[in-house]
Amino acid sequence: MNETTTKLGMKYISVTRALSPYADFSMINPEVLEAAAQRGTRVHTACSNYALGNYAYVPDMCKGFFASYKKWFDEYVEKVIAVEIALKCDVYGFVGHPDLLAILKGDNDPTVLDLKTPVTKNKLWESQLAAYQWLAKDYNPKRVASLRLKRDGSMPLFDEYTNLEADFAAFLSALTASRYFGKEER
Repeated sequence: MNETTTKLGMKYISVTRALSPYADFSMINPEVLEAAAQRGTRVHTACSNYALGNYAYVPDMCKGFFASYKKWFDEYVEKVIAVEIALKCDVYGFVGHPDLLAILKGDNDPTVLDLKTPVTKNKLWESQLAAYQWLAKDYNPKRVASLRLKRDGSMPLFDEYTNLEADFAAFLSALTASRYFGKEER
């Protein structure tokens, strides 16, 4: 056994990798997609640093998204539990990195949050967040949500997901298909 395999000898598959066959970006210009990916990485880095209380360098292209995050964070976060923590599940053989585990004002238990920069919700996020909740079970999170940051710096959209059993079952199906049809296990 090594860092890439479970106790049962399965290779770990990331949440994102398991769900990737169901994300269709074929209608998006590859250059636009690459720019969005770079922007997302930079926004996540700045937001992670802010949540940790560190200096957050914010490139010009990300300032609105960061301002949106900061506005929400300052108003709603009571306590940061973890930021970009690496979690793994030996039972099902998957790994993931939730963007933020935090206790929100008025709550007693942590919420699992994932930051998003697209304007519209994506159905895959429901399964992604349910998988993150499973991975973070030692922290006992009661809520999961995506936080859609706004380019104009206004308050982001907090999209809470509550159909977690079905969403996690869908994720496990995607994980099983990834393992069965993928090249990782062959």
